[in-house]
Amino acid sequence: MINALRKNYGRTLWIARLLLAIAILFSNLFSINTFFGLMAMMGVVVGNTVAGYIIYVALTLIITEFLSRMIIKFSFNMLRIFTIPYSEFVVLFLLTLCASNLLAGVIKLVYFMTPVAAVFGETLISFVTNAIAFFCLFLVTKKLYLNDKNAPYIFKWFAILFLGFSAIVAFFL
Repeated sequence: MINALRKNYGRTLWIARLLLAIAILFSNLFSINTFFGLMAMMGVVVGNTVAGYIIYVALTLIITEFLSRMIIKFSFNMLRIFTIPYSEFVVLFLLTLCASNLLAGVIKLVYFMTPVAAVFGETLISFVTNAIAFFCLFLVTKKLYLNDKNAPYIFKWFAILFLGFSAIVAFFL
């Protein structure tokens, strides 16, 4: 499957972006509806329209991809990682974020039924789903690009990247 993704990078990147947009919408649907409700109470008519959802998802996707590319490029240059192709890793990272958001959306459906967990559930769910997704990203990266000699070094880098990403997510939630 990965070889099919490598053949046409542009198409693969657009598919990853589309899947990430759907995953972001699914994961944040309750937050988006709450935001629209609060805006309506203040008199700003954004409403639960398709345009409002598209604007929210587009802005979130643009910010997410920009920050992801910037962090990955900085990390690759700072840690002198040359064994992993940057463009392929960006696509894998976006697909990892997609899987993380889909898993978080499914778990959020469960705690929607139990509102007591909603207070601390958002941060805990994002941390757990990101941990699972980043570990799977490391396993795929190890299988495709790494050998036994440089895998521990890259794993340390993934752990640092994961903790930084989780701190950013926890700060903005």
